[in-house]
Amino acid sequence: ALCVNALDQIAWLFNLRGSDIECNPVFFSYVLVRLEARAVLFVAREVEVDPDLVEVRGYEEFGAEALEGLLDADVDALGLERGAATL
Repeated sequence: ALCVNALDQIAWLFNLRGSDIECNPVFFSYVLVRLEARAVLFVAREVEVDPDLVEVRGYEEFGAEALEGLLDADVDALGLERGAATL
């Protein structure tokens, strides 16, 4: 599994735009990308994504407990991008 927290990467990944930060087309969010299951997008706004591919949850739900419940039992590691992780 991979946890993405770079806002521009999340906007690009889902082809979504926001206005949470002045002069930037991004929105506050996190995403958990899993190999064998839908991606989970944690966001504080309404977004239109394919529900077969992406599960949308509230931004405030993101945290260690949520991640533990979303990771498969056989996943031993969670990938974070070096220099971009702010967990």
